[in-house]
Amino acid sequence: MKDFQLEKMTVKELEALDIELQDAIAARKVAEKAEVKEKLAALAEKSGFSVDELFGKPRRNAAGSAKGKVAPKYRNPQNATETWTGRGRMPLWIKTLTEKGAKRDKFLIK
Repeated sequence: MKDFQLEKMTVKELEALDIELQDAIAARKVAEKAEVKEKLAALAEKSGFSVDELFGKPRRNAAGSAKGKVAPKYRNPQNATETWTGRGRMPLWIKTLTEKGAKRDKFLIK
């Protein structure tokens, strides 16, 4: 693990670190969720059941795909907690910044 001396970091460095941490946390949650799903599926199969038998089939939308949340595509550089998927109504933070001349690509989550 990296040894950070937070008190010596600038605000910009701390904000960049915060964004990096939020991305790492989100990635870890996805990975851990996948691990648990695999373990549950293996346990169900070992016991002679399918996951669908135990928990029901996932709901589907009109297009026939499973419903689920869409991962955020854009992040506010001034407030890392504000994100947008790129769908639906544009949030005020990105609308304001793009009207001031900023390119939307600048806010993409990498």
